[in-house]
Amino acid sequence: MLSPAFSLNNTGSTPVTHAFFKTGLPCRKGQWRATDQIQLQTASGNISSSVCTPHVLWDDGSVRWFLAEGLCSLDAGQTETVSLQLSPAANKHLINPVKDSDSTLTIHCHNGNIITVSTDNELQFAIDGCQYGLRLKSGSNVVTPSITSQHYTVKYSAASAFSVDIALEATITTAQDNVLHLFLNITVLLDNGDCHLQTTLRNPVAATHPAGQWDLGDPNSVYIDECYLEACAPTKSLSISAREDSVKPEGKSYHLHQASSGHANWNSPVHVDNSGEVNLPFKGYRFTLNNELQKEGSQASAVVEIQSQSGTRYVEVDGFWQNFPSSVNGDNTLTRVSLLGADAGPTTELQPGEQKTRCLHITGSPFRKLQVVLSPDYIASTKCLPFFRTGIPSDAIQQLIQKGITGDNHFFAKREAIDEFGWRHFGELYADHEKALTPDITHFVSHYNNQYDPINGCLNQWLNTSDERWFTLADDLAGHVADIDVYHTCDDKPEYSGGLFWHTDHYVQAYTATHRTYSKRQPTDVYDDHAGGGGPGGQHCYTNGLLLHYLLTGDPVSKDALLSICQWIETYYDGDDTGVGFLLSLKNSNTPGVKNIRTGQYPLDRGTGNYLQAMMDRYTLLGRAEDINKCAHIIYNTVSPEEDLAGRNLENVELTWFYTVFLQAVCRFIQTKESLGQNDAAYAYAVRSLVHYATWMTKNEYAYLDKPDILEFPNQTWTGQDLRKLCVLHFAKHYMNNDDATAAKRKADELLSVIESRLADSDESETTRLLCLMMQNANFDAYSDAANPMPLKTSYSTQHSLNTTSLPKAVFNALGAFSLKRERRQAAKRFPSLQKWLGKP
Repeated sequence: MLSPAFSLNNTGSTPVTHAFFKTGLPCRKGQWRATDQIQLQTASGNISSSVCTPHVLWDDGSVRWFLAEGLCSLDAGQTETVSLQLSPAANKHLINPVKDSDSTLTIHCHNGNIITVSTDNELQFAIDGCQYGLRLKSGSNVVTPSITSQHYTVKYSAASAFSVDIALEATITTAQDNVLHLFLNITVLLDNGDCHLQTTLRNPVAATHPAGQWDLGDPNSVYIDECYLEACAPTKSLSISAREDSVKPEGKSYHLHQASSGHANWNSPVHVDNSGEVNLPFKGYRFTLNNELQKEGSQASAVVEIQSQSGTRYVEVDGFWQNFPSSVNGDNTLTRVSLLGADAGPTTELQPGEQKTRCLHITGSPFRKLQVVLSPDYIASTKCLPFFRTGIPSDAIQQLIQKGITGDNHFFAKREAIDEFGWRHFGELYADHEKALTPDITHFVSHYNNQYDPINGCLNQWLNTSDERWFTLADDLAGHVADIDVYHTCDDKPEYSGGLFWHTDHYVQAYTATHRTYSKRQPTDVYDDHAGGGGPGGQHCYTNGLLLHYLLTGDPVSKDALLSICQWIETYYDGDDTGVGFLLSLKNSNTPGVKNIRTGQYPLDRGTGNYLQAMMDRYTLLGRAEDINKCAHIIYNTVSPEEDLAGRNLENVELTWFYTVFLQAVCRFIQTKESLGQNDAAYAYAVRSLVHYATWMTKNEYAYLDKPDILEFPNQTWTGQDLRKLCVLHFAKHYMNNDDATAAKRKADELLSVIESRLADSDESETTRLLCLMMQNANFDAYSDAANPMPLKTSYSTQHSLNTTSLPKAVFNALGAFSLKRERRQAAKRFPSLQKWLGKP
């Protein structure tokens, strides 16, 4: 009997027929070939309408992650466990269901439905003759997107084609000559003709950020009345809430408008516009017929049933009320469902480099989502997640983490406390710890922007506990981070473009900076070394969670955000290969936190550690050997197994605490090399360097709050950071001699006892930052399990990738890559004041 990989649950009170599910599935190395046809099997038989598509490969070419999709029917409350098995070879001749002409893709579904998608110019499609199109209204003008590129893929099972995925890119030019980018992905399920859409609208222009401040009202913002899906068919019925009977407009003009969250704090200052004021029109939603108010309430979850000549279809957009303003309106000929902004609502400001993604379903019956739960034992058996903490022991740390969904101040309660809702804010975590200096302020607005990677932390909690609330938090947050916290432009300075914005500045409110750190309205000199301006920086780079979210969901937006951050962080530390960039790097050689181009040395800090993590995430995704070689080079040029650690001044905790972040990344590099069987000079150097530092830690480290007088803010965040020491020591002990390994374990045990006691006795343990630190680092025992030492050799072949680049060679490389056109563009990006002579980039 095959061991179950996951289960499908119908948590609803009614049966579901042919409900759609999709999940990523890890696989053991060598278990399945990329050409194998894999079947999903339950106790009652095969899931006939399903497909497993290779998602990510191991280094030997076998499948590391599948993306499993299918349709399943379940009774109310029913659960089915699902296993993977190899399908018998199919003799059936498979026919491509897509006919591709010069201007149209035509998809023939198994049930007779026909879907056509325009690929010529205007972005529109039809389902059994009913026309749909995406529109954008700005001012008095309604614009239809113009297609710039398109492609499609067909996913086949052993028996038949399962689905067609169509990806289209388009541009929208407004009356004010603003150009927006639109990305549309349509998944057509061939068994029933259901269509699942994901749309992303992006403002690709760079912000002006005067004095490093990023307030609303930027000259390059685009103001949108509404972006919406238009169906050329009247509304037959509208379900405003699952708790109420549906409404039948019966040909009348109707309008449903969700103007705010409808919660108690619906008009909190999180919702300020560029004037610094909250101008939301009313609480919750209102529904009108022929302009007469019919009902109003708190939260609407609209499902629209439209009637065309070919039959009825149900249209539903995910997170209708959560991503307000939202609207549905129509008359006896048309139905419109908003994706960004709302008809008759305030204008929406899409900031430079900002985007918004929405998911929408057009189905033959009301869309129902099955709950997917992966088996923790199955995940552990695949060894795809080497630092995955299998099982949940009833220890003190885990009990504290669980308060993130069960405590009096859990993450969902924090969301409501500050009203972290609306299209820009939904999914974000409230940084309630920043309120510490001003506890009497009712609504202290501070955003977390994925510091310490709660996407990854929440997903690991979900994989361990199977509690759907953790996945909900991670999924919502991943959508927010990928859309809002990542700077989606190529037109700003290379050190900013594509990067991740910082969390709100410490101990001050966001004001009109939203999720972009610095506002002109914030006070200055809030704490020592307060910056008050700037942009994305290397010390704030988190990619692990975006990678895991993509692996588990197949969401291309998370993948694109991950790759964007990886490219940005590489440019941030290693330059953009231009003369202008080289000269600036030369000027900043002795600046803390950046690579010293004169010596080739990287700083020993969290930024370099995060850089290593990003490169290893990209390696996991793309399998590029140069990314692992880059990691080896970074380690070689950051630490040494021979260095005198007294010169590192590690006793100065405020300036050096983050060396453990770097060492955690070195642990992962060593584990990766072991999984690849690469016992080379880079591996040996990393192992010896880790042991050198771990030996120092064993003799010198202590729980940070043992010495509170040397800390500027001696709070329990320092205790959360102590957890990193456990991760490093538990891994490093496997590479130390017996006496040192015993001492390292003893030190880890001593630290754990102090950490557990301090966190259990502190109310701070329920604040966002501490919860995220615990989620990120509570897997210290998994670090011990991940180690698989290879015996070090007495000598190794030379690896040129490790070498430090000399200054003359760096100059030579810069000259060799010289391009006058590129130099002009990059100079214009870095120095906007020169654009009147150089032109725009």
